[in-house]
Amino acid sequence: MTAVDYLVRYNHIINKENLMLDLLNLFEVSTPELAKLLPKIKKSRDDKMVQMSFELSQGTQVVFVNNITQRKEISDYDSLATIELTQTEQEIFKKRLESLEQASGFYDGNQLLIKEAVCEDNTVYLEALRCKFSLMKAITTHAFPPDSAICKLKVYKTGALVPFITSDNCTAFIERKADKLYSAASGFLELTGDIKSLSGIVQATAESEACDEFLYDQNRQLRVGYQFAGIASMSLRRVYDASESGTLEFITPFFLNCSSKELEYILRTNSAPDKHEHTNNFYIVPLDTEGQAMKTGFLEKKVPGAFLYNPILASISKMV
Repeated sequence: MTAVDYLVRYNHIINKENLMLDLLNLFEVSTPELAKLLPKIKKSRDDKMVQMSFELSQGTQVVFVNNITQRKEISDYDSLATIELTQTEQEIFKKRLESLEQASGFYDGNQLLIKEAVCEDNTVYLEALRCKFSLMKAITTHAFPPDSAICKLKVYKTGALVPFITSDNCTAFIERKADKLYSAASGFLELTGDIKSLSGIVQATAESEACDEFLYDQNRQLRVGYQFAGIASMSLRRVYDASESGTLEFITPFFLNCSSKELEYILRTNSAPDKHEHTNNFYIVPLDTEGQAMKTGFLEKKVPGAFLYNPILASISKMV
């Protein structure tokens, strides 16, 4: 499948004629049709993933709310609704948390789970719940019994994908060490330290992940300058016909002040704090205005991670 095929089948353009779109509902009702495009013999995670992207207007803002109908903005993380556990669920979660805390480098950050997503007039409204990483992990990996109340909660994880665009119109996809999938810098939307403001969290997450994974040196100094290009699109995905929670990711490109050759050197000599999250394997992929990335034969290689890099290509190929 080329990026053009992806664009036609999966990508939806949101413009001013679309006064309001219930994005999660549109995705959910479309999944049976999207599933028909999946191969009958499923050999990899790519073969099981249904996905839809929404191309957003320039300057689109993200607003968090407690009620998607009222859409009153919540700017402080602690003012978001939280998840109430029953006594039985608390006991199960306590055991799960004790297990997680034994893992090396465990960090229980402030996360977000999305219940509803609506786009209206260049604004994406997200009805969100606040929770710790440990609880999000327990919910999305189904640590609770199927008949428990919390398992009936329909939520999406949320994060940012941060593709790079070089001065000579190329991007890069790097192999992730944990799952061997090729993607760009990425991470869950998260509030760190004493920060509680939700304002600008998408850009803040994008910058943090891009710099900590690739652009910083060992002293946390930038190796190359960049320009945040805004929120280009939003990708929704989940494994079809499975109880696994879905994922909502914002695609937030960075224009780098370097050529593809210079980016290749930065990746080969990566000294960023979180360099351990990726291997030394990567592809430099040329972009063009047709939404294709065929010059290197990248798409024909069927590199693992198509559900990550296809929506990126569909989005950023039109930005060069």
